[in-house]
Amino acid sequence: MRNEELPLPTRVTMAAKALPYLHAKRGADEPDEPVSSAEEGGRASGASVNTKPISAQRATTKQASRPMSARPDSGPALMPLDFLLGVMRAPDTPPALRFKIACLTTPYLHKKRETGDFLARTAGKPDQYDFVVNRVTAKEIRDDTRRLGRLVRTRPKDVHRKQRKAQALAGRIRSRVQSLVPPCPSLYGPREHAKDQARYSQLRKRRSRSALSRAEDVEEAHLLARILTFRSRPEVIARDRIEELEKRERLARNGRGPPLSLREESCLRELRTLFPKQLSRPLPDYMAEDRLLPAEWFEPA
Repeated sequence: MRNEELPLPTRVTMAAKALPYLHAKRGADEPDEPVSSAEEGGRASGASVNTKPISAQRATTKQASRPMSARPDSGPALMPLDFLLGVMRAPDTPPALRFKIACLTTPYLHKKRETGDFLARTAGKPDQYDFVVNRVTAKEIRDDTRRLGRLVRTRPKDVHRKQRKAQALAGRIRSRVQSLVPPCPSLYGPREHAKDQARYSQLRKRRSRSALSRAEDVEEAHLLARILTFRSRPEVIARDRIEELEKRERLARNGRGPPLSLREESCLRELRTLFPKQLSRPLPDYMAEDRLLPAEWFEPA
């Protein structure tokens, strides 16, 4: 690159090859365009930067088509970014070469500007059910749910330690799920919930046999976040509680269990008054993790 006897396109190609090894791209917290080392050194010494055209700086050699760089310091201290910027800003540089250099040096001079609304960048885009979740949050919920499932299936020697880990994982899942807004009730109901359960079960079975693709991995995490967020809705929690109390009431009536307490009977009457119509059950329960996440975890403290 620093050899002035070579053609200018060859020197530009060599500078482009060396550019990522000697210069860093602009970060989010850095200024748009840095001061080049040649300009910085020239300002410090009081010298002015040569802005003459390349044709005025050509060496007096037989081959006049081999111009020097647009920088006066074409010696050992010349860096690739300084050389490329000098060639790009020279008036007699061919337009095609200037365009090529501009494309090469843009990441090293300017940072990418954020586009779109803040909600779409931080929380993701709404899906067909108006449910919004960030991919990172959905993956964390999915990973913690899988860890909780593996932990419950193990039989460690220290039972108390297992309970502490399970409570920590459950609290982390609960806090993340509660930070999400459930899908729109007019768009997402028990039928859509059952479809998500079936699709999530299918993806889990495929994962047990082979690795999922990137798109399927994202879909699996998004489905689980939507399923658990739907189950955190007050109506779903209340109807699950009604079903649990009615089941215990039937068992007590048949002499197969203890009767309900007065508090539980009062709670059942109140819930039946608030939710008189019984929703069609969105299950069978396809996944083991659902049974590990009871509705009480999503009730407010």
